[in-house]
Amino acid sequence: MQFSLMRQPRLRAPALAVLLVFVAFPGGVRAQSSSGKEIIRVRTLPLDVHSRPAPQLVATDADQGVMAYTVLITSWADYDLRFARIDVEDARSGAVLATYDRKDLEDPARLRITQFVRSKASPGNRVLPAGRTALLYVIVRVATGSPAPQALRHRLTFEADDKLRMVRDDGSLTTELVAVSEPTPVNRTAVPVLGPPLEGGPWRCGNGFSLGNSHANLYPFRTAELRVPQLFGCDFSKLDLKGDILPSPFPDEITASMFYGYGAKVLAVADGKIVVAQDGIPEAVPRVDGSVPGPITN
Repeated sequence: MQFSLMRQPRLRAPALAVLLVFVAFPGGVRAQSSSGKEIIRVRTLPLDVHSRPAPQLVATDADQGVMAYTVLITSWADYDLRFARIDVEDARSGAVLATYDRKDLEDPARLRITQFVRSKASPGNRVLPAGRTALLYVIVRVATGSPAPQALRHRLTFEADDKLRMVRDDGSLTTELVAVSEPTPVNRTAVPVLGPPLEGGPWRCGNGFSLGNSHANLYPFRTAELRVPQLFGCDFSKLDLKGDILPSPFPDEITASMFYGYGAKVLAVADGKIVVAQDGIPEAVPRVDGSVPGPITN
């Protein structure tokens, strides 16, 4: 590939010149209003929006299909944004399939800002600080017989900010802060059928496959990506006829071997390949109060 350089014509300075200064920054230009207040003008909000895993429609017993996935929303701005509403839309028709309002987004089980800290000094769960990532848990329900969407998009609406303005296509300014993601294709492959992960039973599946479970934490990986490695993790407990997981009444001191599920055979839920196996980890001593014993080795 070749490039050619052309000499630019010299511009003569007019007798009276006006100097315009724009300060560029991620996502906009800073200016001052007539009142002297700094105003940030942006044509688009500097956000990265990614869905993981790809939405996949799964049939249920309730005459509907369900798509459950997470959305990572990363801000490249140097100013904070506060979520007001998030809509999940059919990318082709624009139909709204799910909506999360302010009340929904205040729930850290629905929207989690890394690192989430609940305290009196916290600005609130809906605030996306500059340079941070939000993790949104999405559940979309499609009635049986309704056409399944080919792709989804996410419309992010933020609360108005006195120091922030969006520039419309015609050059006018608005306080409406809206960003729309690129369409996310729906995974059309067949959903795998999994077998039971444990032998015997009955087993209770807890702390998983629902909002608010403790497995839904965001971690950085060596591949320079943010992931939720235990997104589909859950805890299985073997029960007796009373629904207890070990003989009751519980003694003051318990051991791992007292649990009914101790030593049960673990089964592969589908064909696969073992990548890593580790043995020889000392067993932690369970605590009756439910607190986590330590130290935990791995």
